[in-house]
Amino acid sequence: GKLVFDSSFEDLIGPGHRLQVALYVASQQRLLDGLDALDLSSGTVSDLSPLAGLSSLGKLKVRGRAGADIRPLRDLTELSSLELRNFTTVKDLNVLAGLTQLTTLKLWNAKVLRDIHALWGLTKLTRLTIQGARSLDVTSLRELTGLKTLNIRGCEPTAGQVDALKSAMRSCHVIH
Repeated sequence: GKLVFDSSFEDLIGPGHRLQVALYVASQQRLLDGLDALDLSSGTVSDLSPLAGLSSLGKLKVRGRAGADIRPLRDLTELSSLELRNFTTVKDLNVLAGLTQLTTLKLWNAKVLRDIHALWGLTKLTRLTIQGARSLDVTSLRELTGLKTLNIRGCEPTAGQVDALKSAMRSCHVIH
């Protein structure tokens, strides 16, 4: 099944925390069990713990709040597609190392992301978007040889870094 939390859910609770409350309620009522896709991008979520037991989840989109922790995602081992927006305090992706089914990963507004080494073991990853990670050494992405598309807009790579990526990743379309 598929569940999308849209703005109508937010109208029920109160400004700022509507989606989070709806997520907790849905989790407690076991409405999330068995989902293969979940879209939480219409509002913001600060606590991902209600997602921790969703072992069959294949696709997830989440818009976070400052300080939100992505550790509850570590056990979502069936994820093939993950989109995280505004998780602005995430410095590394070690939590994602066990998500070996990932083929698509999109990280938007990843302001302080510095370390992507955990992604090197994700051999099925073919599409990667990292936007806004100005502290990231983009040359470390060259180890992701299975990528077909790499989007690093807003990471401010130098021309030399882009050339090095393109040279190392000949079958990858690099967007910068």
